[in-house]
Amino acid sequence: MQTDAEKFIIEDIGIASYLICLWKSRYGNEACNYVNFVDIGCGNGLLVYILNQENFKGDGVDIRSRNIWTTAFSGSNLRELCFDPKMCETVKDYNWLIGNHSDELTPWLPYVSLMVSFDCEFFVLPCCAWNFNSKFCRPNVAKSIYQCYLDFIENLVQEFGFNYQRDVMKIPSTKRTCFISNGHTFDLSYYEGMKVKSDKIVQKYSDHYNTDTFAKRSSEIPVTNGTKLNKQLCSQIVSVVTEILLKGVSKDDPVWSPGTSMHINDLVKLLADITFKDELKHQNGGIQNCFKKTTIKFF
Repeated sequence: MQTDAEKFIIEDIGIASYLICLWKSRYGNEACNYVNFVDIGCGNGLLVYILNQENFKGDGVDIRSRNIWTTAFSGSNLRELCFDPKMCETVKDYNWLIGNHSDELTPWLPYVSLMVSFDCEFFVLPCCAWNFNSKFCRPNVAKSIYQCYLDFIENLVQEFGFNYQRDVMKIPSTKRTCFISNGHTFDLSYYEGMKVKSDKIVQKYSDHYNTDTFAKRSSEIPVTNGTKLNKQLCSQIVSVVTEILLKGVSKDDPVWSPGTSMHINDLVKLLADITFKDELKHQNGGIQNCFKKTTIKFF
């Protein structure tokens, strides 16, 4: 499903404005010279493009490229990269990390920021709820999963030793609470010790037998609309269904007959001899996709 263009344009303009005001309030007239950001999981790249146009140095990386990168944002450095948060050297040259609806990477942003350098800061805008290696599970049923997730991210920021600000942005989104780091609660002499401690924090909040393996998203977008289904399989299913529905109907009958009717669940049971479940179970619409791909009309 494509993102509503009008929504993401207004939203990214708002986020860019927020970041520009934040950076200028911290660094004054030197903001453009000091800030060197990377938007991890930059998506369409609009946020990176706006910040670049405002003379802020920075790049964007995402697990897959977008056509809009070359057609509209060719002046910005947007790269396809399967970012692994345990390989922090890939972002070691940046002093600001941006996580704008960064999904699986959201809890990792404070960790990566800490591991990159003592002076590296982050901005994270949580959306989809993930812990370090799996979907986030709500610990408190009295709160929404979003509120529980915000509390989880805030607790992580604290455990990683950041001074921070939790703020609600004025953007057209229901997920508009962000976290911005502002230095550390410890001094430089404890920095190396905190880096060691951070790995233990990741393990503490990781599922799957206390591992800290990052759940990487596939760079391939699965096709679930039935357009890639096996044509021979679809033809076989349609032929069998046609025979079932037209059983007892003869082309020599003087009166036209539409055949019989049957609930689709009953049809599926009659098709038990055809091995199709593995191919259809991940398709939106299931077996109905086969009927859409044929010239025979089913009502």
